Amino acid sequence: MEPLAQGSTDPDGYGCKRMHDEAVLDKMKQSIKISDEQLKDLFDVKEYPLDDKGMYDGFEKPFGKNFRPEWIPREDTWWWVEDLVIDTLKKEKVFGDRQILLARHLTGKKIDSEKFIFKGPISKTDLWIPGYGFGEIKYAGNCERDQWGYDLTNHAINNIWSILTLEDNMRHDMWKNNKLFLIIVHCPDPGDAVSISVIDLYDKFDFMSPWDKKKTTKPILHPNLRQVCVNVRSENCLARFDNVPYRAYHKRCHEEKY
Repeated sequence: MEPLAQGSTDPDGYGCKRMHDEAVLDKMKQSIKISDEQLKDLFDVKEYPLDDKGMYDGFEKPFGKNFRPEWIPREDTWWWVEDLVIDTLKKEKVFGDRQILLARHLTGKKIDSEKFIFKGPISKTDLWIPGYGFGEIKYAGNCERDQWGYDLTNHAINNIWSILTLEDNMRHDMWKNNKLFLIIVHCPDPGDAVSISVIDLYDKFDFMSPWDKKKTTKPILHPNLRQVCVNVRSENCLARFDNVPYRAYHKRCHEEKY
């Protein structure tokens, strides 16, 4: 893999615009594998192993309350949700045999757009599919999302839009024309299973200003919006999985009380 370079938009000037021609789609279908050695050239890689009880320990956030280091307990990491999602995506081959990486393990080495996105457990994204896309994971622990949808906050919208900034500022093809996915874990019914909705954001939303005069039939996703309601039902999903057992993952971050 070539070294990554920082700079302005690529010579063709695509910037934040999306290409939909067959050549780019064919290129996006290619499976890119990054070796451990290559990964360590790009990032500081840190593992967060399970302890002898099968639980995570948490992590220290460098700039927390009052800009001081803050310890984030395992209950507040939501890593069990990320583990459940990545294992399901791989098992069901939602993205074929493409490599899927958890961003919490990766911190960019250079002070540039790459490090702005990849910041370990506080990264702007949750999943990275090298050469293909990024994924934002959300958890909604109630049974009404199929009816009312999921309200994506302004903070989450800004995280998603940060990927467009990465595409603008990096010249290497690895960072261009990425897909963006929103993955929502939710509970349509009480019990020991959840549903996972995988949504292709570029397919279901227009990334444009609310004040743009351009007409669109899709809902708009933009940082100036306070929140956006996302339809998580099957008809709006790239993939949807129901009755997915989650208790074994939940135990990685929470003591069982029964």
